[in-house]
This record gives sequence, structure tokens and C-alpha cells, in this order.
Amino acid sequence: MGRFSYATCYLIAVSFFAFGCGESVVEPILGYVPEIKGFSYTSFTANGFTLGGKNNAVAELKTQINNEWVALVVFEFQSTPQTADIAPNTTGRNPLTGEVWSTSSTDEDVREGVRDARLQDMKIMLKPHIDLYTGEWRAAIQPDDQGNWFRTYTQMILKYTRLAVELNIEMLCIGTEYVVATQSRYTSQWSSVIDSIRQYYSGKLIYAANWSGAHAYGLIQPEFEQVEFWDKLDYIGIDAYYPITNSRDDPIPPVPVAVSKLSVPIQAMSRLSQRYHKPIIITEVGIQSVQGALATPWEYSLGSAPDAVQDNQVQEFYYRAMIESFGKQPWCAGMFWWNWESVRTSFEATNYTPRNKPAAVVLRQWYSLRLPA
Repeated sequence: MGRFSYATCYLIAVSFFAFGCGESVVEPILGYVPEIKGFSYTSFTANGFTLGGKNNAVAELKTQINNEWVALVVFEFQSTPQTADIAPNTTGRNPLTGEVWSTSSTDEDVREGVRDARLQDMKIMLKPHIDLYTGEWRAAIQPDDQGNWFRTYTQMILKYTRLAVELNIEMLCIGTEYVVATQSRYTSQWSSVIDSIRQYYSGKLIYAANWSGAHAYGLIQPEFEQVEFWDKLDYIGIDAYYPITNSRDDPIPPVPVAVSKLSVPIQAMSRLSQRYHKPIIITEVGIQSVQGALATPWEYSLGSAPDAVQDNQVQEFYYRAMIESFGKQPWCAGMFWWNWESVRTSFEATNYTPRNKPAAVVLRQWYSLRLPA
């Protein structure tokens, strides 16, 4: 089993799958059997998971993807990158602008999401996100009062820690893509956050670092290489929205070309895993099924743009390329793909979900691999 046991290095072939009643045939997957077969499940309303349960969203996810883990993603907010007013949104309005905004899941709604996942025999990672009312990426968070921000953050994460304990949740993600706020000068504060969680929670802990730096804030180094508290966690987490093409007009390349292009980050992750003796989980990965998305898989607004053109091949290709590159590495414990929304949207045809698209078949193939008895 090699130095690590979390990735099963068994090469196995599977048969062809036809996608639904469509005409496309998805090539079979050859690869490792992942330990963690995950998918992200999000709620953007106070009762989103409850509504998802009524609409069988998790059951449909299980049927189409055959995942064994689900990341329950919940959201809280702060006003600006500099403030420390972390809190759930209970009004559905942005307090800075008055515009319609996402509401935060209630504790009872999280419980409903957990119950639905358990009905499908899924294990759970609870993954709170802090977003900004300014609309900026959370990577920008850089509080004026570090002590106050980390006190408020600790209070927030301990609320979800208590839920994780109550609901026997297997894994807790302590943070996501706080690129500026995970520089070395913040390491001691993050260590204190982790110590506070460990007082109550005996499950697995992970942090979801970004695949890149934050160039707009002068940070070039990828966040996952910047973080210095990996030794205090059970897994290294990386949100991996790597581009494959240089521009939106470039054609879809062969999968081996994409895998070759990803060799540099693969080597960097391998070194990181060896340095800390920790497995890596790809905590987010995905792409919208829209033309041009291979150049900017992280750009969430592409799918809802007026000129968005649906292209399921883009998404199918990206799933295959990510599996063939990261999914086959012995240090990779698994992936959580983005995204399955609890409440369906009007632009689902071009957003991140693989629901009823060929990419779902690609992932189901991989997640259906089993070791021989």
C-alpha cells in the first residue's frame, strides 16, 4: 500500500456507460479507487436543506453520482475585509446595499441536511464559509483588529463544532480560501482556533486552501504552500480550480495535454504531502458547463451571463482531466466536487452542477469503482 494508505493504488477498468437517453457515450475511467468519494451540497437560503429534502435533492445526488461523502456548505457573512462582524444573514438582504442576498442556514436546517445525507448512507464534512457583503472574494479578509476578528471567528466555528459533535459529523472544515488571513503572521491565531475546536471535537479536521495566491493583494504563492498550520490538522485541503486553456476561445485539448499542464501543481502537492506526512483532499473542484470556462473555472458568473452558451463537453472534459491528474495520485485521499444546490436554479444548464449532464456519468464511473473482494 506504499507509504500512505489513504489512496488505494489499484488500477481497475470499468465498462462503458451511456448517459441517460442521450446519444453521447462517455469513455470509461481507469484509475485509483478514492477513499473519499465526495460532493459539495450547498444551501443559500435559511431553509435550503429542508427544501432540498422535500425535493429529494440528496437522493438524486446519490443516484446520479454515487458519492459516499457530502460537504454540507453553509454561509455566514461580514461587512468588509477589515471588519469583525461575522454573523449569519437572517433577512435575505445585503445590509450595505439593500439588495436581495443569500440567507444563512439555521441550525435546524443543517440538521435536516444531515438527516437527508444519513438516509443515503453518506458521511459528512461540515464546511462553513465566510463571505463579504462588499462582494469581494473572501481571500481579501484582512481585519484591522486581528484579535477581535479571530475571537469572533472562533465563536462562529465553535457553533458549528457543537453541531458537528451533536450530529456525529465525521469531518469539520475550519476555513476556506482566507488567502490573506493565512499568511505566516496569522499562524499562531489559527493554531489557537484549532486548539479550541479540539477541546470539543474528536473528528477529522481540515482547512480548504486555495490553489493559487491572491494576486490582487500582492500574494503570488499558492495558499496551500503558504499555510503553516497543516501539522495541526488531519488532512491538507485544496480548492483546485486550475485553468486548462489560456483563453476562452481555445479549443478543448486532449486529456493528456491537460494532465501534462497540471504536472507542476501535482509535484507541489506531492512535496507538501511528504513534508507534513498528511493526505490531501481536493476540497473543491469543478467547472461550469459553458463555452470558455476552461480558461477560468473559478469564475462563478460565467454561467449566469447573458451570453453564456451551454457546452456539456467542457464540463465532461474537465472532470476527466482532474480525475486523470489529481485523482490518481497516491497522496490524494479524494475529492469534493462543486456543486449540487439544495434548491435548483434557473441557469442550471450552464452552472457548476453536473445534474443530468455527461460529467455526472464520468464521476459516477469513478465513484463506482470497487476493490476486488
